Amino acid sequence: ILPNKLYDLMYISGRLEFVKNLEKKIIHFKPFILDAMYAYILKLEQNRINEYINKKEKYITPLTIEVNNKKYHIGFLFGENYVSELGNILSERHSEYDAIGIINMDYSISLRTTKDDVDVSILAKGFGGGGHPQASGMGLDKNLILKIIKEMNK
Repeated sequence: ILPNKLYDLMYISGRLEFVKNLEKKIIHFKPFILDAMYAYILKLEQNRINEYINKKEKYITPLTIEVNNKKYHIGFLFGENYVSELGNILSERHSEYDAIGIINMDYSISLRTTKDDVDVSILAKGFGGGGHPQASGMGLDKNLILKIIKEMNK
């Protein structure tokens, strides 16, 4: 079973319940096997994630941003859930963008790319943020958010 699926199970069942069930298996030397119930729960969760991504995809707003004399073509959208999945899948689906910028109402923007020749940490640093080459984040810059909202209203 993939680690992200274990995380999904923990998220759905709650940390304490998840640990309790895993502890029982460890104590009795039983392997963690994805039984039919867990498989069904994960399938439902994946369907929920897919629906969320498909819904959010309709609202991507393109914007070109310049940082350190380099222009980045970013697809921005609002999103509060499944940020990694949302950014990675939309980056794969939309090769016309260097990255996907996910605006969260907690006053942050998560940047995701699946391109090897794009380093979103440079972009994030240009706005006081940081992170990794393919996954970075930054606070909401007032001027940037005003540009994004202006583009969304077109």
